[in-house]
Amino acid sequence: MCLCTFARAHAPVDTLARLTPDQRVVALWKQSRHWLRTCQPTEPIAPVVIRFDSVRALAQHLNDEKLYWYATLLPIHHRVEMTRNTDTRFRIYRDAESVMERCPVAVVRASFHMLYGTDLFLSGRNRQDALRLLLQASHTFEQIGYTHLPEGNVYLSIYGNMYYQVGDYQKAIEYLKTALRYHENGLIDTYPEWNTLGMAYQRLGQYALAEQAFHRTIAIARQRRNLDYIGLGSGNLGNTLRLAGRYREALPYLQTRITILQKTLPVNAALSALNIARIHLLLDSTDRAKQDIELAQQLFHGEQKQHPIPYYETLTAYYRKTGNFALATRYLDSTLTCKDSLMRQMSNKALSVAEGNLRAEQYLSTLKQSETNRHWSVLVRNVVIAALLLLGLAGWYVIRQRQRQQRWEADVKLASAQAQLHQYVASLSERNALIERMSDELTTARQRTPEIDPAHNDRVMTLLNSSILTGKDWLQFRHLFEQVYPTFFGDLHRTHPNLTPAELRLLALLKLQVPTKQMAYMLGVSVDSVHKARYRLRKKVDEATDNTVRSLLEPV
Repeated sequence: MCLCTFARAHAPVDTLARLTPDQRVVALWKQSRHWLRTCQPTEPIAPVVIRFDSVRALAQHLNDEKLYWYATLLPIHHRVEMTRNTDTRFRIYRDAESVMERCPVAVVRASFHMLYGTDLFLSGRNRQDALRLLLQASHTFEQIGYTHLPEGNVYLSIYGNMYYQVGDYQKAIEYLKTALRYHENGLIDTYPEWNTLGMAYQRLGQYALAEQAFHRTIAIARQRRNLDYIGLGSGNLGNTLRLAGRYREALPYLQTRITILQKTLPVNAALSALNIARIHLLLDSTDRAKQDIELAQQLFHGEQKQHPIPYYETLTAYYRKTGNFALATRYLDSTLTCKDSLMRQMSNKALSVAEGNLRAEQYLSTLKQSETNRHWSVLVRNVVIAALLLLGLAGWYVIRQRQRQQRWEADVKLASAQAQLHQYVASLSERNALIERMSDELTTARQRTPEIDPAHNDRVMTLLNSSILTGKDWLQFRHLFEQVYPTFFGDLHRTHPNLTPAELRLLALLKLQVPTKQMAYMLGVSVDSVHKARYRLRKKVDEATDNTVRSLLEPV
């Protein structure tokens, strides 16, 4: 009996049986949508339940578990959509929850979570549970991949519309664009999605993209002969052109919306009349604007409070234009009051969403590790690990850059110190060369002129033989030397604390590999004295325990 009933429901059993499993799911979703459109709220739901029972019987016959559980889920959705009582809707979900949580097909279980969570979220009753359910569903869908689900565009469309409702327009655009990219299976009517996409672009001020989306809305609605969406799309396009400053282009589209919707959706038509009034005010046509405002008031039928901001803004602009500043001020105050109230509501909603999202994330981290939750835990863990790795890499990069900067600064400082030290040694060498020439000239002069005053000769020789590295010279030399070799004297002092200042000077010059003859001039002694000093130092130092000093004392 069930198979025959299903056959009478526009889907012959033999045709359905020849379809692939994915095609069966798409066919069932389409059939469910058809039943929802053709059923009236006053009609009994029993015939629809019988039809779904027929599908379940067929699924058992075909051993198609996914089809079976979708045929269990969709009548629940059907019952929810057929009632307008909020308490009844959620009672249906709660009654079905225990059955759907036992569903072994992850994507069907996620579908239930999404439908239940979306209803909860948009009702504003329990945002925490709503976000938990939606987060669970999105994790499952993303893990499988929306494009790998034959009904994935349905989920993308629902998420896109939900994010638009809560004001996250960028996220709404992402979901709706993806849903529209995979619309070939016919599970979604694309013109509502194009319309919502255009509104999201409009809210973000991206008027060129909004214009394109509304043109698509109108074109598809005309193909489907859907007058309401022709009117909605035209009005939204006209308002977009108005916001973009293209006033005369906007007028015919706004007028089309009024013509089409003034009977079926009079409030929407009234909003278009207000937009036309604003344009006429900008074009200095106050009489036309007054007629448009009166038309809007008639179409509202006293329901202006549903859309107070555009109504008060238009009246403010009208009375300001006509010079009635008292009324303009009153309506401006009303506009600001409504905007402040709206901003508070949006802030509270954003805070509620953020808090609910945080609680939902915390809830996910404490779920028991069922098969599906195990995948979510892995995903969360990988995200945390990736974040930690990124933070670690960022920290390592900062430290590495700092180390490079410090090394570069140290290298620059060392190079500068080396240059100064070499320059200082070179200046001493030049002085030594000068003294050597003076000594040679004096010797030559003494040989040529023996009668030179001996006292004068003695004073000159005393000058020539005096220490070049005076106390002041040594301090300057040591300061430059320690910038290049900061641990040299400290290491010598630790290993050989009994070295004299003269021996330290000798070792410093040896470290710099100063030639012996130049060293003698710098120390103000003879070459032979330098050799003797090195010999005595070699005896003094235990060479077996200090290779550094021993290497310095080797002949240069």
